[in-house]
This record gives sequence, C-alpha cells and structure tokens, in this order.
Amino acid sequence: DDGNTRSIPEMEGGRVMIQIIGGNGDESSLNSQKTDQIIVKEGIKIIADFGVSSFSSNSETNVNEFPELDIFEGSKLCTFILGTFDGCVIFHLRPQVMVEPRVSTGPNVFNPLEAYEIDFSGSSLSLRIK
Repeated sequence: DDGNTRSIPEMEGGRVMIQIIGGNGDESSLNSQKTDQIIVKEGIKIIADFGVSSFSSNSETNVNEFPELDIFEGSKLCTFILGTFDGCVIFHLRPQVMVEPRVSTGPNVFNPLEAYEIDFSGSSLSLRIK
C-alpha cells in the first residue's frame, strides 16, 4: 500500500460444496443404489460447486495534477466494481481403456496417473461484472 489508495472489498452469500465419489465397476452395487444419487461406475469423480451471490470492490486513488485534462490537485479517481460468480467443476479420473495390448515391466511407480483419463465434461463457470 502506497498510502494514496484505499480499497474496500466486500462479499456476500458465498457457498462451496465439494463431493468426492468413487466406484470400482461392480454392477451389482450400482443397481442397489437410489437413482437420484450420482453414480460413478469406475474411477473417482470430484464435484466442486461454488459461488458468491454478490461481490463488490470500491477503491479511491489520489491522482497527480494534470491541467490539460482538467485534473487538479486533490482530485481522486474512484472505481466501483459489482458482480457475481458461480460455477460447477466436475473432474472425473477413470482408468483408460486400452484398445491394444501393451507390454510393460510393471506399474509406473513414478507416475501412477499415467494410465488414467481426466475428463472435465459437464463443468461450467459464470462471471458477471458491472
């Protein structure tokens, strides 16, 4: 802070919900669950739902004199930003389907995620600023 700027951020109505769901591909356990639940057949699915219903930032800065633009000593530059943001990020980590056999000397202990797909389909983000 240089002592010439004053900034007042505010936020209301924040929410964060994180779900971690896993499955092992067992069909019998999938049939016994309720239909309104999120089902993961294989792998791990992480769902992060977040948002803020209102955020604002009000800042005020002293401006140097610039007579050509009618800016004189003691003038201030004021900004006001108002907005909302929300979103849902869905991250699904599931084993890759190998279409051809591969020769391997064993599991890759240096990169255990090498044989997994990472899927972000179904994710959405929204930001509105005035």
